[in-house]
Amino acid sequence: MRIFSSTSPVGLRAMTMMALTAYTVVAVPQAVPSNGTLDSVRLFAQSEPATVWIQGQVSAPLVSSTPSMNIEVLVNELKVEAGQGQITSAAQIPARTLELVTQYPDQTIKAGAARQIPSTSSWTGSGFIVDENGYVVTNAHVAAPSDEESKKELLEAGQAKQLEIDVPKLLAELVSAGLLASNAAAQSSVKDSFTAAYAKWLVANSQLGSMKKEFSVLEGANLAGVATLPLAVPATLVAAGEPTPGKDVAVLKVEQKNLPTLPLGDDASVRTGDRLFVIGYPAAGTVGRESLTEPSLSSGTASARKKTDAGFDVLQTDAAINRGNSGGPVLNEKGEVIGIATFGKADPASGAPLPGVNFLMPVTLIKEFVARSGARPAEGNFTKQYKHGLDQEAGNHFKAALETFSGLNTVAPGHPYVQKHLSEDQAAVAAGRDVPEQSPGPQGIEPLWIVLSVIALVLVISAIFVFRRREALTRREAPASAEGHAASFQTDSSEPRGQSNEVLGATLPSNVATLSDKSEQQVTEHHCTHCGERLSDQDLYCGRCGAPTPEVSGPASSP
Repeated sequence: MRIFSSTSPVGLRAMTMMALTAYTVVAVPQAVPSNGTLDSVRLFAQSEPATVWIQGQVSAPLVSSTPSMNIEVLVNELKVEAGQGQITSAAQIPARTLELVTQYPDQTIKAGAARQIPSTSSWTGSGFIVDENGYVVTNAHVAAPSDEESKKELLEAGQAKQLEIDVPKLLAELVSAGLLASNAAAQSSVKDSFTAAYAKWLVANSQLGSMKKEFSVLEGANLAGVATLPLAVPATLVAAGEPTPGKDVAVLKVEQKNLPTLPLGDDASVRTGDRLFVIGYPAAGTVGRESLTEPSLSSGTASARKKTDAGFDVLQTDAAINRGNSGGPVLNEKGEVIGIATFGKADPASGAPLPGVNFLMPVTLIKEFVARSGARPAEGNFTKQYKHGLDQEAGNHFKAALETFSGLNTVAPGHPYVQKHLSEDQAAVAAGRDVPEQSPGPQGIEPLWIVLSVIALVLVISAIFVFRRREALTRREAPASAEGHAASFQTDSSEPRGQSNEVLGATLPSNVATLSDKSEQQVTEHHCTHCGERLSDQDLYCGRCGAPTPEVSGPASSP
């Protein structure tokens, strides 16, 4: 029993549509969404290898005189005051001695031989790799702090070290001279007052030597059960703007190849309310030594676009940005960099950071300094293969992913994130979690797609062939049907056989249509032999099931 008659327009139409639908569904693999939006887990996974931790250090010798207490000056002054009746008992001497040192540090403390104490100041920030040949983008205040700020920090650091060394020694000299009781020297109030006085003397009697700035780019990943510390690579500054409120962008260069990268987007397309992602190494995210190597992800929305007094735009976001995030990439939902985390606002009264009010240097400025540096932003082979490995892991194809990351390990030997995935994939395979990956066919099409595509194509061709064959048969059979009605109808033999009309989608000789038109008054009724639908004598096909009437199909038609 046939579901559709081979001569039925409905059947032919259905067969053709089924074949075309099958071909369309089978032959075209499901495409990645055209907008390229990533979920936050995948976005972080493919972005973290190119997000780096940056450490800066400035050093210089602090040159100062070796201090000692001027006991002679102190004793003489105390004697004078005792003679004048200002000091009436020995119990007053310790307090008065401390007052004299506090009021006249330059006279009560002597400068001895010159000495040098090394002074260093260090800080950390975040950044991202923009060129696989070692170009790293960050903030200028991370990679190019001002000399004035550096000197201030070095003096404070060096002097703090000298205070720790000198204050106990100088207090001991006063105790030894009988001008201060040992228990008084141990009191915090006495130490604090004396330290403040000596700090003034130290500032006046010390100077900073030549400064040296050094930078390192660090990258790392933690393996289960293995303490992995960051791998530091020396970096040099190749382009920089000015720290905030200037164009706070800088580019560092490390001598390495085949590095992971992040793509640059377009901040002009960022709209208020768009979702943003911040990746970096905030100090607040460090809870242990191993966590130093793990970047953090925070998210929020684009709050506004603001113009600075310097005349360029910055982007505002409510995403959390903390100390250490500076210079880290801020991404849109496609994983493209649209800015770098730069600064926040503080409460005017308390000085505490205002939550949810943070600002980014836009990617427009980043591109300006990247061009100056000579970097050429592009997705390199490492990034392409790394993403491919992530795709394989997402499909539980751990053996295939193991091969991909093993290949990457030859391109970038020992890369920490490659080692991380090798370890995880080996564990997944050992646990029996691998799902075999089908071998790709020609042009990346899976063998199953090829087989089904061929079948669908054959169906389409067969449907077209059958349709045309039945159409030809219909044209030949129509005159014979017309002869059977000769007693009731007059045939117009003058109508050219080449002309035709269409009835329910089937092409018929025009003389048959003309016969029907001329004999409306002699129409008799029939019923479809397939479904019982009521038919008129002029109906050549059933309007319900599409089966031909006996007049069209003739004796050769099959039920």
